[in-house]
Amino acid sequence: VVCHADAPSALSDLERREDADVGRFDIVITDAHMPSMDGFEFALRIRARAESEALPIVLLTSMAEFVDGSRFERVGFARRITKPVKESELMQAIASVIESADGRARDATEAVAGPPASSSTRPLHILLAEDSAANRKLATAVVERAGHRLSVVCDGRAAVEAVSSADPPFDVVLMDLQMPEMDGMEATGRIRVAESQRGRRTPIVAMTAHAVRGIEEECRAAGMDGYVAKPFRVERLWSTVSEVLGRRLDGEAESAAAAVETAEVSGPEVPWPRLLEVVGGDTDALVAVVSAYREEMTGLLEKMRSPESDDDAARAAHQLKNTLRFFGQDRAADVAASFERQGGGADGAQASRLESLEVDVERLAARLGEVEESREIPVGQV
Repeated sequence: VVCHADAPSALSDLERREDADVGRFDIVITDAHMPSMDGFEFALRIRARAESEALPIVLLTSMAEFVDGSRFERVGFARRITKPVKESELMQAIASVIESADGRARDATEAVAGPPASSSTRPLHILLAEDSAANRKLATAVVERAGHRLSVVCDGRAAVEAVSSADPPFDVVLMDLQMPEMDGMEATGRIRVAESQRGRRTPIVAMTAHAVRGIEEECRAAGMDGYVAKPFRVERLWSTVSEVLGRRLDGEAESAAAAVETAEVSGPEVPWPRLLEVVGGDTDALVAVVSAYREEMTGLLEKMRSPESDDDAARAAHQLKNTLRFFGQDRAADVAASFERQGGGADGAQASRLESLEVDVERLAARLGEVEESREIPVGQV
């Protein structure tokens, strides 16, 4: 193994070895973000050399990091591995890439521990439009666990641009309804107008915590093809995606459910088996999701305490409500929902509820902090 601290020195070493035809590398592993030259440019420089045109290159990125799918394919990376990297994942990826006669044909996310996409279906390229960083990390874990590739945008306007410029087009879009800049309904409408001029239609699945009567009909009227309520169950997500694509995605729901098939649970404070199911049984992925949600909760609570406007308070309360429901804290979620409805009104009753909510959030954050520190999921414990 030869290590370099930056891309230029690594490239110089690779060129020297290939020119001398001595000590050629079998595989290159590069970080996406490096000083002076990032991983994409580094890989393109390697590809520009005839001697290393087919050299397998593995890209390291953070779990929630946006990776342009078309750019990834143009470079021809053999794999993408999300950080922090487990030794077992890295060794598995290296062995698989080297053994493969054409490692570059594999999907970028296949190196993430978990079942690959069914051999009867090609891996999907999915666009997620979601403004919550914690929700983006959760979706990344779920999608990559199933062997598919995910591109991420943070608002509706960016979703419209991403769909319009995608070539080849995305297989499906997961669209949150409540986002800044432009909500999911408006974004879907603009996408449909643009697609009508190009003669194609990208399936769009709505994702929202507002599971109220009539919302699914509103989504379909806006041009969406399916609907999933948050917090979603992994089998429900994939069954909906299968439905809008008109074909079955073998294995995803079954493999996720199998991860918790033997779990023994007795009234947990946090429904860990269900959460493990959401991320396909990947403990490290769930720990990363827990960390993201725990950090986000503190910021949301602060926005509710000192909002710049009633809209800011309502948006923060909405996101906090979703987080609390995700972790099975329904009573606290109902309190957050009252703030969402009233836009953060500061009457005495609301102040009392906020104090109660702060206690619940602090207790949950402490519980999540224990899991984050131990990196162990307490399945079957309270």
